[in-house]
Amino acid sequence: MRSARGTWAVVALAWMAGGVARANTASDADGGDARAAAAATRGAVPAGAPRSGDTGTAGGVVHVVAPGDSLWAIARRYGCDPREILRARGAAGSRILPGDRVRVPACRGSVSASRAPAPAARSTSTRGTPFGAAGPARRRAAAAGSVVHRVAAGDTLYAIARRYDTTVEAIRSDNALAGSLIRPGQALVVPLGDRAPIPPALGQSVGRPHAGRLRNAARLVAGPGYVIRRPERAYAAAHVVAHVRRAVAAVRRRHPRAHALAIGDLSARRGGRISGHRSHQSGRDVDLGLYYVRKPRRYPNEFVPASPRTLDLAATWALISALAATADDDGGVERMFLDYRLQRALYRWALAHGVPRDEVRRLFQYPDGRGAPRGLIRHVPAHADHLHVRFKCPAADRGCR
Repeated sequence: MRSARGTWAVVALAWMAGGVARANTASDADGGDARAAAAATRGAVPAGAPRSGDTGTAGGVVHVVAPGDSLWAIARRYGCDPREILRARGAAGSRILPGDRVRVPACRGSVSASRAPAPAARSTSTRGTPFGAAGPARRRAAAAGSVVHRVAAGDTLYAIARRYDTTVEAIRSDNALAGSLIRPGQALVVPLGDRAPIPPALGQSVGRPHAGRLRNAARLVAGPGYVIRRPERAYAAAHVVAHVRRAVAAVRRRHPRAHALAIGDLSARRGGRISGHRSHQSGRDVDLGLYYVRKPRRYPNEFVPASPRTLDLAATWALISALAATADDDGGVERMFLDYRLQRALYRWALAHGVPRDEVRRLFQYPDGRGAPRGLIRHVPAHADHLHVRFKCPAADRGCR
């Protein structure tokens, strides 16, 4: 279905930093505490951890720069925008060296010195390492739709931007770089462009959708164009979260007046069974609401059954086509489930609006019957109020089934 990308004119949003909050695992916290304790026995303060008296009277924290730190990573650790730290530094700019003391202002989401996160193990990630595949610090730093790129000799921001289908300005913004100076070995968080494939993280989705669990889960957090109904069930594999955000962004670009989309359950933080579902156990499933001609009163706080008359066919088609365009990608959509009657309405709308018949036929189970073993979208009872989307396992992930 890769040819569908051009046909359906899918437009995805270039990702901004901060799209996903990585779930901290117990092993991450234990490792940080152990390293801090070891440093304390030597009479040293671990690099990257605030020291006694580092909180200023006006609030905020002084961060001691550790090897490999960037202003972007420091800002993410304390819940800040990199530009807030850059403004606080004034003439000092974005250049930092190990041992420097960086004042982190009391910005939204920042922590006090007494609650500052323990330092995480440094990563030895390779170039283009997908989020989730590097060490804990890099996994937390990498946002949805981003990769961590390790700068090699001869790299330039322009060359890196071209490689990942993004812009120099986006890389600068996400790493709080004032200029174009980068050095070999430096780790850069690089936002992927609209057309760049989303690299799936390995080792997160374990087992099967009906009998599985999650490791180091990514969390879908609040963002433009959607409402999360149950935040405690908004965990998934990182590539699933990134694909969902990109699909919603595509709809917003094509239908800016469409109402916010209700997003139902993904998985629990550690996966496993959750009430109301047989699947949704391994972080590869997500229930998405639908778009309506007129937003129902209870929506998006609740899913509301749609009919061919109440469904906003154009906006819902944009959502489905954005998701379907990933079907040939590693970790892309494996299957979608939707009521047969709504399939029929969308099938007819697509043909009437010039989508080639063979593309529409590959997408829908309709008109071959509710039990027909064909189509990316299949009928399942009780799916007239939402679209159930299941994503594939990464090809190289042996633990995902």
